[in-house]
Amino acid sequence: MRALDTKDNYAIEKGVIVELLERSSRALSVYEIRSQYKRNLPDYLISRILRTLSIEGSVSYRKGKWSFVASKSSSNKSSA
Repeated sequence: MRALDTKDNYAIEKGVIVELLERSSRALSVYEIRSQYKRNLPDYLISRILRTLSIEGSVSYRKGKWSFVASKSSSNKSSA
């Protein structure tokens, strides 16, 4: 039961971080994400989540800042 709770929390935290980046008009550093995030989450956990999201293609990293990447499937649908 405990492992399920941890996975659920991780999924929620991923969703919140993606939403923060999606709403932002500019790229954000880990420090800026942590300051906007309402929970007291350490930098290393935020970085871990961001790296996972980067592998999934949801966010990108450039010059020390993270930004949201619009999904390619939705842009392909709108251009078709």
